[in-house]
Amino acid sequence: MVQGIAGRSALRREALYVEDTRLTNHYVVDDQVRLSELAVPIIWRNKVVGVIDSENSSKGFFNGFYVDVFGLIAQLCAPMMDHFQKREKKKAGIELSNKYYLQFIQLLERDKIYRDKHLSLDSVARQLDISTVYLSKIINQVGQQPFSTLINKYRIEEVQQLIRKGQHHHYNLLVLAHQAGFNSKSSFNYNFKFYTQQTPSDFIRSLEKEGLE
Repeated sequence: MVQGIAGRSALRREALYVEDTRLTNHYVVDDQVRLSELAVPIIWRNKVVGVIDSENSSKGFFNGFYVDVFGLIAQLCAPMMDHFQKREKKKAGIELSNKYYLQFIQLLERDKIYRDKHLSLDSVARQLDISTVYLSKIINQVGQQPFSTLINKYRIEEVQQLIRKGQHHHYNLLVLAHQAGFNSKSSFNYNFKFYTQQTPSDFIRSLEKEGLE
């Protein structure tokens, strides 16, 4: 469940500034009550990976200067993360720019092969004309996650997008899950909770509460 000013900032993907925390019921006390809070999301590769969250005991402490500076810091984080990830991939022996990995990502993002309920590591390796062992190594080292984990992540993100567009008002959630590539309700529910820390129903309620759905 999304909580606090930082949680709302991450969900909305935008900076949130509260001049007086006593005037909102979204404020969550950390170690002690503070009167002003500024939260700025860090977005990397179109995903929120963190939130720069700062509080001050004074009401209205964070003026426009702080909002601009924190926003700039958040923007600078993305290229730095790319730099460090690329450096780690070099250490692992496989470049982030590995052509087969880039082709694999293109199949996911352009061709949306994750929608295929029978998709497998072997079938993708055949498309790329490489061995399953090598493809698995590329995905684990460059993508830093197993094949099935990455595929299900794309599927969950598609379902989330469909929900944000209001498609669940016209179709059962299981229909949306099947469209995204899941072949069972249990697999969909498990993976949705695993990736979002919410059930599908909780996710919908959080969007309705924030007025984003």
